This record gives sequence, structure tokens and C-alpha cells, in this order.
Amino acid sequence: MPDAQSSSCEVVEDAGFTIDAAQYGNVGRFINHSCSPNLYAQNVLYDHDNKRIPHIMLFAAENIPPLQELTYHYNYTIDQVRDSNGNIKKKSCYCGSDECTGRMY
Repeated sequence: MPDAQSSSCEVVEDAGFTIDAAQYGNVGRFINHSCSPNLYAQNVLYDHDNKRIPHIMLFAAENIPPLQELTYHYNYTIDQVRDSNGNIKKKSCYCGSDECTGRMY
């Protein structure tokens, strides 16, 4: 992290944050879901102490060879994600993993 001001960081317990690149995003919008991901998300504080707005960082869960797709599990709770009208959202999963559940949420 070239812009890091400090070498210390604090891990924040999971508080139900969501990564949503629908309107604004960065390279995270190109990392797809997998039921057996090679990355995991962690809430981290590194440039402030406000636990209400952590940075969501992705870390390698295993050694990832060159040119392998980067993936993480979206971890939605089934039947808990709703659209703007309050309807329960359901989306099929086609990740191709041997452990695929067939549903993202």
C-alpha cells in the first residue's frame, strides 16, 4: 500500500457491510462470486478510527497462480436481500465450482 500512513491496522468485526459497485466502483467490480473463492473480504481500519465505515479489503485465501480469476463469496443470506420495492431477490449461481449451491442469494 504505497499511500499508507501507518504500518498498523485494526480488524473490525463483521458488521454486515456490503460491497455494491452498482453506481460507484473500482477494480472490485471485476472480482466475481464463487462458491469456492480464492479471496476473502475483511473489514479493516487503517487511516481512521471510525468503526462505522471500515475499508473492505480482499485478501488471498490461498496461493493464486498467474491468470487465475479472482473470486470471493458474496455471503448473502438466502431470502434476506430485497430490491427497492421490498421484494426478495433471488439469483442463480453459475460459478462452476464443485461446491456450487446454485443460488447466490
